[in-house]
Amino acid sequence: MAVIIAVIIMTNISVATAYADDTGSEVNASQVTSVPTFTSALPHQTGPAIWAQQSVDQFATEMGLTQVHWVTLESGQMMATPCNVYSSRNAYVYCPSTDTAYIGLDQADYFNEGTNPLAAALLTAHEWGHHLQRIKGTKQFGQANEDGADCVGGAWLKWHTDREGIQMTPADAIGFYELAVKIERPVWMPNDPHGTRWDRSIAMSTGYFGGLAACNRYSQVM
Repeated sequence: MAVIIAVIIMTNISVATAYADDTGSEVNASQVTSVPTFTSALPHQTGPAIWAQQSVDQFATEMGLTQVHWVTLESGQMMATPCNVYSSRNAYVYCPSTDTAYIGLDQADYFNEGTNPLAAALLTAHEWGHHLQRIKGTKQFGQANEDGADCVGGAWLKWHTDREGIQMTPADAIGFYELAVKIERPVWMPNDPHGTRWDRSIAMSTGYFGGLAACNRYSQVM
């Protein structure tokens, strides 16, 4: 029933979810629910690719906002930062100390697998959302900030699909639901700042329909 409800909701609003934090913690590998097979309208993308970062940068420019610094970690690569030690397997994180988003190729493949071709790109936009929050003076990161970054991801999704002339399909909605199941707050980590699959879907839909300005309801981004 949950899958049916999600498909109905997410097909209508074309939302997506992205995972990110500021510590590089591992994501929740929840069991993915079996769903019907549809054909996605989205082009297949492997990993985050440079195009995703460039797309988010272009979105920032068109909106008159600042860009974040990007560092891509190749498969097997590790890097020590002022925030934490990141690897290609756990890096999809924003480090405020360096104002840099660290993007791991292995982590990106994990997010794309069995979800949606734009999953990794969506959380690339999510990381830029944390940059915007920092620019606006956010000092602490909690669920409101994570929801706000998800909202930014939704705003980018709308901009990107409109720009590319992409029509979302039921397959895309199902893929984003599978992503939300994969990355929602683990039940054994009640203090994790990320929301449930529904929290994140609502935040993304807020950005998709309302644009970046609507994301200020969670945390200031513009």
